[in-house]
Amino acid sequence: MTPNFKKKKIHFHRYERYAFKPDYIVYRCNLPGCQHYMKRDLVAGKECLCNRCGDLMIMDKIAMRLRLPHCKSCTKKPFNPKLSQKVEEKKDVRDKLAEIIAGLETPPN
Repeated sequence: MTPNFKKKKIHFHRYERYAFKPDYIVYRCNLPGCQHYMKRDLVAGKECLCNRCGDLMIMDKIAMRLRLPHCKSCTKKPFNPKLSQKVEEKKDVRDKLAEIIAGLETPPN
């Protein structure tokens, strides 16, 4: 009789940093049903999913410092949608002010 093994799902992991002790840090996959984990020394340079946008990223030193690693394109964006809307509004106001200042600095012909 053959054993009934479940087929493994092949997927990219979405890591979360977890510290058992201050000197023993692992990264575990926080996708449902996945029990994968990896030591800190081995996770550098691995492909994984961004915890904010869900795109593929490579774990680098900057991402490894974060509890929920995210890609470089998500680093400057606020996670909260209301905050990102406020940031966009401030950028628009700053651009308008820059246009006004540039118009004042040019000498009339």
